Amino acid sequence: LPKRAVLVFGQEGPGISEEMAQAADKIIAIEQFGSTRSINVGAAATVAMYCWLQQYVLRWAAQHPSRAETTLSANLR
Repeated sequence: LPKRAVLVFGQEGPGISEEMAQAADKIIAIEQFGSTRSINVGAAATVAMYCWLQQYVLRWAAQHPSRAETTLSANLR
């Protein structure tokens, strides 16, 4: 996922509109194995947002533990 991203989630079945798909730079799907049912949009949003956090926040925090708590706290205010 890009650092500066707008995450858009479609509803089960129809997904996102054709207009939104055309406007998107990238469309990402969450693969499922062993199931024919689609993943709930709330669960999909959780997975996508956590992946973004891993890439840009949690990885940085793990690499800079002495600065992480102070920096993250200040940015959340």
